[in-house]
Amino acid sequence: MNEIIDIFKTPIYNIKKNLDVNYYTKKALEFEKKYESRKKDNIRGYQSPDLIEKEDVFQKKFFKDITEDLLKYYSLFNINKNIQMNELWLNVNRRHAINKAHDHPFSFMSGVFFIKGPEKSGDLVLHNDHNKILYTQNFHSQYIKKWNSYNSVTYRIEPEENVLILFPSSVWHDVEPNLSDETRISLSFNMG
Repeated sequence: MNEIIDIFKTPIYNIKKNLDVNYYTKKALEFEKKYESRKKDNIRGYQSPDLIEKEDVFQKKFFKDITEDLLKYYSLFNINKNIQMNELWLNVNRRHAINKAHDHPFSFMSGVFFIKGPEKSGDLVLHNDHNKILYTQNFHSQYIKKWNSYNSVTYRIEPEENVLILFPSSVWHDVEPNLSDETRISLSFNMG
């Protein structure tokens, strides 16, 4: 019997929402004034401290707004666990701001909600977990007829207002420079 078996897959959940982005934009700019930026993977951009305890009402509203999506994503993994938000923070990236490559240890799933995602404001770039492909990229890229899930090294998501992205926390990712004169605002979170 001949068959091809995909032994490991990385599901990315991408959905256009209908949330009140004006509310979230207002809150983001309010929090930017209220809380000092933390320095983690952000360069030239604002990143709020964890908002779960500092802004309980805000966190609960956001969690309620996306719970249905979280449950759908969790169901892919066939796990029996209550979903719980471990961390929640805002990113405000003005011109030239970036987020260096990183992952989210001690979490199961991570996500980003694009509150404002103008054109050229920096793609979210997800990196292939299967590192061996990285070692051979320079050798074989010239021979690739068409990129697909078996030979790609990265997967790019252009930010778009009111879009929610969910992915495994172990996936390395970065945010490219904002080349727009408009501000890119996102809400990021980790789930346990």
